[in-house]
Amino acid sequence: MIYPKRQIMASTVGPFRQFTQFLALLWVIVPSGNLLAEVPDYGAAAQQFIADNDYAAAEQTLNRRLETYPEDLQARFLRARVFAWSGQYDASLADYDFLRTREPGNLDYVLGAARALLWAGRSDDAAILLEYERLLWAENEEIWELELKALATTDNPDSRRFAEELLQQALDLFPNSTWVEGFPAYFDRSNRRYGLLTAGFTYESLSNDRGNRTETRLAGAYHFDTSKVLYAGLRRTDHFGNRDTEVSLGGYYPFGEKWTANLRASISPDATVLPTSSVAARLHRKLPGDWGFALGVRHSEYDKTTSNVAAVSIERYWRNYRFVYRLSGGKADQAEATLSHELRGDYYYQADSVVTLSIADGTESERFGQTELITTDVTTLSLFGLHRLHPDWSVFWKFAYIRQGELYDSKGVGIEFHYKF
Repeated sequence: MIYPKRQIMASTVGPFRQFTQFLALLWVIVPSGNLLAEVPDYGAAAQQFIADNDYAAAEQTLNRRLETYPEDLQARFLRARVFAWSGQYDASLADYDFLRTREPGNLDYVLGAARALLWAGRSDDAAILLEYERLLWAENEEIWELELKALATTDNPDSRRFAEELLQQALDLFPNSTWVEGFPAYFDRSNRRYGLLTAGFTYESLSNDRGNRTETRLAGAYHFDTSKVLYAGLRRTDHFGNRDTEVSLGGYYPFGEKWTANLRASISPDATVLPTSSVAARLHRKLPGDWGFALGVRHSEYDKTTSNVAAVSIERYWRNYRFVYRLSGGKADQAEATLSHELRGDYYYQADSVVTLSIADGTESERFGQTELITTDVTTLSLFGLHRLHPDWSVFWKFAYIRQGELYDSKGVGIEFHYKF
């Protein structure tokens, strides 16, 4: 480290005074009180933490550096990337704004900010930023690629049409580039119109001679874009020796940028355990600061009774995690009111993969047939997730334990395959 030059004036006082002046000078030169504290290479340490996927430790290392040297652009650039990699997009963009005010022409800062905007789901903002830079850096392939991805993933139809025109220009400008040749397929996929087929099976073993429960599922969905989805499903259940078949239809539809509605209806005319018909609605609202709120209701009809359930939940996204608290209450004819609480945590990794731990406790009305309805205490512990095997294939897995009061304990496993086309 280089410090300002200082001069030590000769003193005519005694040796003790000179020694105290020397100690005071050391205190000024080394504010941390340890001359060796600044010797280690913070960059190497942060890079090692990044290599170990320990973004929190890398962030702390860079924070300490920037507290002392806020104008260290290299450290701030590295921290901006760490923020983006760990899902702290607002913090990353704030660092990129700082960097771009210091060096407006630095292309690395522009590309980093654009990636953070894309990962944050702000495709329109990324496209606006990159369009200007493309005019300045017309032969830079990375700008073209990022802008095309931004335009292809926006919800604006005009932007997607412009992406098709821009793609043709890129094909002419970069005829030998691999990313350009493969981009049409990416554009079709990123155009947010794709189908999804799923097939799954669940097995539960019940105590107290209650036998087993199984469920087989087939479903399909069509994604018009990120938030507009139409889906249908068919499932076959075997509960306590009663076999039911259910058909369902539902969809998601956004209202503006912050509201999304989910509607679902099902029918099982000859059901014994499942409802003969049901309808459910859920409304989700994005809140500032990576928070979210949802409210849902469900009405179910059985041969001899009806059931109504309402639920409210609040969620918080933090880095690669999502935490949810859900409170639900219900009332069925000829049964007591029920109330339950659920806490769940999601960890996101890779592109579309997630692991979830869920703990729920409360009361529930369990149906053993159309005429037998029992309210019991229920505790549930579930571990499940979705793992991306291939760009087109994923596998959903689940382990669950349920304690249904004094009636029985249930231990279950499930697997489901997803194919995207």
